[in-house]
Amino acid sequence: MTMSTPTAVEDNDRTATHPEIARLKQELARANKRLTTTEAALDIMGKAHALLDSLSERADFGDKPNKR
Repeated sequence: MTMSTPTAVEDNDRTATHPEIARLKQELARANKRLTTTEAALDIMGKAHALLDSLSERADFGDKPNKR
């Protein structure tokens, strides 16, 4: 396998893609931020569901929550 030096056309192609790469990096950063937010929201919803389930089971058995 031999390594060749890039031609002028290949250099221009690489330069032309820099704005697209920057745009894609920004898009990826936004998507990652949204994913993090969504995962946190799902975690909270899961905990709320478990809490409501627990309270519902107590109500079904006539148990009252402990007062502190």
